[in-house]
Amino acid sequence: MLKDLELHERYIVDEAGNRTEVVLEIDTFAKVLETLRELQRRLDELEESLEMAEDVRAFDEAMADLGEVLPLDEALAEVERDRARR
Repeated sequence: MLKDLELHERYIVDEAGNRTEVVLEIDTFAKVLETLRELQRRLDELEESLEMAEDVRAFDEAMADLGEVLPLDEALAEVERDRARR
């Protein structure tokens, strides 16, 4: 990434000596831009992974709140038993 890149940047300054612009060689600028795009892609992937992890956590919490879950055939049999008692 950028840590191995030698920028050799130059600065344009105003009358007061304040840096106002940076000048880079075009190849260096292209590498910096490529690195920024790669970092953005990785950040997007990380954010997507975090969203999925939050969804899984929310699902796990919802499942834990359900208590005992019966298979459909057992649940139907229980409903039928309740109806027969009435």
